[in-house]
Amino acid sequence: MAKQLFANNISITIDEFLSASDTTVTVSSTANFPAMSSGDWIMGTIVPVGGQGTKEVIKITAFSGTAVTIVRGQEGTFAQEFLYGSILEFRITKGSLEYLRDRIAYNAVGTGSQTIFTVIRNPVAIYINGLYQNQNTYTFTGTSVTFSEAPPLNTTIEFLV
Repeated sequence: MAKQLFANNISITIDEFLSASDTTVTVSSTANFPAMSSGDWIMGTIVPVGGQGTKEVIKITAFSGTAVTIVRGQEGTFAQEFLYGSILEFRITKGSLEYLRDRIAYNAVGTGSQTIFTVIRNPVAIYINGLYQNQNTYTFTGTSVTFSEAPPLNTTIEFLV
């Protein structure tokens, strides 16, 4: 399953001139990048030399050696030129936070007898009191999750979508 990846304190130098149409950028190192699977992405920001000027939010979709594949002009920014020595940083962006916010769709409390719960869309995972529930313990139809057994009284049920 494709997912957004994160890493702390990644700030690397761009080792070439980057035109507004480039979708691959050469950087000083990718040694601390997290391992990526097909479809994974990392949000980043390109900061102009000296930190002055307009920044650009990018989506990193792959890397090999020091070559990084990017999708330009994300989250309302636009693709632009950057000089050698500009900085590519992994950053938490507004879009990243909205994506994470939207991952938790619904919390409920177990009654000890209720087996059917309404959710906004098919959950990718369900936790009861922090414990992952195997997919063979519930079904999803339309907007309803039906448990094979009612979650115990006063347990917290978290539906991740």
